[in-house]
Amino acid sequence: MLLAFSDNKLIANSGINLKEKTQKHIGILGISVIKNFRGEGIGRLLMRLVLKEVEKELTDLKIVTLEVYSTNSIAQNLYQKMGFIHYGKLPNGIMRAGIFEDAILMYKNISS
Repeated sequence: MLLAFSDNKLIANSGINLKEKTQKHIGILGISVIKNFRGEGIGRLLMRLVLKEVEKELTDLKIVTLEVYSTNSIAQNLYQKMGFIHYGKLPNGIMRAGIFEDAILMYKNISS
């Protein structure tokens, strides 16, 4: 997991959780940047660092997946620029503030 701080306050984090057994070659990417720091390249930097590290250290990892809110086109564009490919949509797959929203499913093949 990578963390980003500003004035000793956590402003962003990113990491990959590995699946187990027959899916141990798959990792799930998570990333979060607090609202006041979005759009400054912090998410892109964290993703680059996390993906670089897992390619180097986790040789069994072959695929990284993620889910993103269907309404978050900014994040979807970033993920596409980082090499992630849209492969599906889970209707009502995410609940935020008591409201269901579709989850966009994306993946990236890792070269390790």
